[in-house]
Amino acid sequence: MLTQTILQSPQAGIIAGKRDYIERLKHNQLLRALRVDKLTLAALEATLHLYENPEKVIQKIPTLRMITLPLAELQQHAQRLSSALKQIKSLKVTTLAGTSQVGGGSYPGYLLPTELVAVTPTTISATKLESKLRISDSPIIVRLEKGQVQFDVRTLQIGDDEKIVRRISQLMRS
Repeated sequence: MLTQTILQSPQAGIIAGKRDYIERLKHNQLLRALRVDKLTLAALEATLHLYENPEKVIQKIPTLRMITLPLAELQQHAQRLSSALKQIKSLKVTTLAGTSQVGGGSYPGYLLPTELVAVTPTTISATKLESKLRISDSPIIVRLEKGQVQFDVRTLQIGDDEKIVRRISQLMRS
C-alpha cells in the first residue's frame, strides 16, 4: 500500500515494507540512479524532527502555516489590508470570499476557503496593474479576475501587506 503525505521537505521517497520486498528493491538496477544523497537525507531528517513539535512545525514551514490559518484570522487580515489600500486614490477596494488551492503535488485540486482583497484601479486597467506588479524588481503575484486584481491573504507572509501598499501606491502615482 502506498501512502502520501505533506512533509514540505526535500523531494525524496521513503520505502517502507516487509523485509523481503525491501531486499528485492536493493538489488534493482534503478536503486543507484534513484538513491538520495546525504544532503537530501540531512534535510529530510531535519524536517522530520520539526514534526516532533506540532506548534513549531506550523511556524517553521510556511505552507503548513498557510494551510492551517483559520478563516476568521484571514478575514481580519483582509480587512486590515483592505483598509490600508483604501487610502490610495484611484482604487476601489473590497473584500470577498474565495478559495485557495493547496497544491498540485500532494493534494491536487484540494480547495480551502479564504478571503480575498479585490482592487479595481480607476485610472488604468486591472490587467496593466497586474502586469506592473508582476514585472517589478520585487514581483507581486496576484489573481486577475472580473477586472480586479485580487490578493489571497492566505498566501501572504509577514511584511507583505506593507510591500503591497507601497508598490501599488507608487504605481498609481506614476
